Amino acid sequence: EIIGVMIEVFQAYGEFEHLTLIISSDHGVSMVKPEARYHSDIIAKLSEATGLPIKQAARRRADPFNRRWRDGGEHRDYAGVAAVSGNANVQLYMRKPGGTDWGPRPTYEELRAYTFPSSAGAVDLVEALLSFEAVSHVFVADRANARYRIFGKLGEAVITTKEAREGRSFFSYSIVSGVDPLGYWGHPELQSMIRDSAFQTGNEWAAATRGTQFPDGVVQVVQLLDGRNSGDLIIDAAPYFEPWDEMQKGLHGALRREHIAVPLFIHSPRLDYEKAQALFERGRLPRTVDVYPTILKFFGKRPPGEIEWEYRNLAVGRLRTDSAQVDSDIDGEPLDIWRPEGPRE
Repeated sequence: EIIGVMIEVFQAYGEFEHLTLIISSDHGVSMVKPEARYHSDIIAKLSEATGLPIKQAARRRADPFNRRWRDGGEHRDYAGVAAVSGNANVQLYMRKPGGTDWGPRPTYEELRAYTFPSSAGAVDLVEALLSFEAVSHVFVADRANARYRIFGKLGEAVITTKEAREGRSFFSYSIVSGVDPLGYWGHPELQSMIRDSAFQTGNEWAAATRGTQFPDGVVQVVQLLDGRNSGDLIIDAAPYFEPWDEMQKGLHGALRREHIAVPLFIHSPRLDYEKAQALFERGRLPRTVDVYPTILKFFGKRPPGEIEWEYRNLAVGRLRTDSAQVDSDIDGEPLDIWRPEGPRE
């Protein structure tokens, strides 16, 4: 209804032919069942089951915790910190065993046999997390072996990458044991790629997996684990489960289709349909992170490599600055959809 009213107004003023309209969504959503068992604080359960003191940092008001953590030395009391990244996704940061600070990151082997003075012995954090019904997947980077590991309840898969060449990255996906945790093996068109551990571009994997329950999952897992601020273990909640006890009614943030596939609608007199169609036929699917550089290109501006951002907490007067990468293209083919002429004045 809103779009219809907008179009009617622009048509009434004779300006519809000059209108550029871009509509999308930052994420999808799925329901959480209302019963108490579907609202499960898995971090509290993990601490109780393993004896590991893990700080729950997912609460809405984190500033008092941050001050105690940084200024009061509270970080020395904990083996790990859990943070929310979309309420269906848990980022778990673990202190390197034997370390006195949080600079060094634990290895994959240390995460599979994690030790801390308060634990009864070595803890396999992957197995411990998968034992909870609220957890569907665990993602871990095995950097010593250049592997990205995906664990489900019934099986394990691994992603390997090749060095980028001419702006392109190559990925392979193979099943290590049991049932394919992303379900790709259930799609006949993907079986040869998986069986041969074939290296394909990110765009090729995106196109091949677009109809699956985990579209673009190969690229998304790698980018997620390679993120500068990502956790050492990344956990996705099982369908219908909230991995906290906030009693929320909806979930987002997991790699499942209902969370990651969103509409992207573009109408513009400058949209080059033939160019866009040829781009999509080559397998270049749009991602939501394409929207910002695409809008910049519409205005004739070159997207920067990074943008700086700042966050000021008015309650405590604290200013945080950082930067974020802008270029979303992983295969050297930008989302070029515009006609060459400049925008109307």
